[in-house]
Amino acid sequence: MEFIESISIGQRIRYALQHNDGRIVLWTDSNLLVFLEKGEADPTSVFVENFIDGLDVEPEIKSTITATLEECQNCHSLTPDEHRAGPALGQIAGRPFGSTKFANYSNAIQATDGIWDRDTLIAFLKDSQSVVPGTVMPSPQMENNETTEAIADLLVALVHYD
Repeated sequence: MEFIESISIGQRIRYALQHNDGRIVLWTDSNLLVFLEKGEADPTSVFVENFIDGLDVEPEIKSTITATLEECQNCHSLTPDEHRAGPALGQIAGRPFGSTKFANYSNAIQATDGIWDRDTLIAFLKDSQSVVPGTVMPSPQMENNETTEAIADLLVALVHYD
């Protein structure tokens, strides 16, 4: 069986080889060697994959949702308390703005009252400045309603996932 998965490593790959120990070795334009090996599945990632697989939407929408989440994860984790440049998204739904343990909320988020419910998440994903004027997060400007709603539903579901 053949499986193709896009994995962003921030480099252009020049050559890929499967090593005799099963690892995949990638050689990049900058002469960086990247070793990929099978690891344990992250439970949050498995939940997210199953959530997306279970959606009653066209395959193209599922692909768009996956690609959009990958973009989000450049700054945010979906795993609760795993903060990156931005707060972890796996625990924000149902909470007041700026109320997780993330230490670097913008002044705009801290000064704005609100709860991250489904409707607020959808509005923020469509135009972050309309919900939190002055936020430092660039607006994702999600134009496809199915994608936006599915991501908001996922963020709500993540809060209830164990």
